[in-house]
Amino acid sequence: MSKPTSLEHLFDLNMDVATKTIYIGDQYGSDGEDIGPKTASDAIKALLYLDKGKTAENTIKILLNSSGGSVFDGLAIYDAIRACKSFIHIHVIGQCASIATAILQAGDLRTASPNSWLMVHNGQAEDGKIDVRDVDSLKFITDRHKEQYYAILSEKSLLTPQEWEEKCKTDFWMSAKDAEDLQVIDRIQF
Repeated sequence: MSKPTSLEHLFDLNMDVATKTIYIGDQYGSDGEDIGPKTASDAIKALLYLDKGKTAENTIKILLNSSGGSVFDGLAIYDAIRACKSFIHIHVIGQCASIATAILQAGDLRTASPNSWLMVHNGQAEDGKIDVRDVDSLKFITDRHKEQYYAILSEKSLLTPQEWEEKCKTDFWMSAKDAEDLQVIDRIQF
């Protein structure tokens, strides 16, 4: 296998340098998740590459179309976006579910296409991969993740962490208009 050129390498990171656009989701990495270790690693590398500071000319756009994935990897992407000096515009096309909705909240501008759908919930553990000896540890981690998730969702929206906790007891789906009304996004746009 030949070594990829620089341009091929940048597309491997799901990034278009010319438009300063990063693509997150709608592809499954070797980990089998939209948002998993490969997606997080690629997104963080792309953000580091494109981040040049907050100026009118330096907006990074993230196109987000994801059914969710790993909370750990999603929070890594969220933190990397928040650490950027550049203005970050995150735009949802299609779906933005689970941890992807938390990633969306990291943007300076959060938009969604008119036919997009967003979903929040408490998440789920992977079947068959939990050793019974780890149940207490898993409960501790999931309780902390839920607290983080509700806090992130409430930062810019109209709902409190307690109200998000109630919404997340089931899969809570929002149309783009519903998300705009709750201020989960700033506006609907193409």
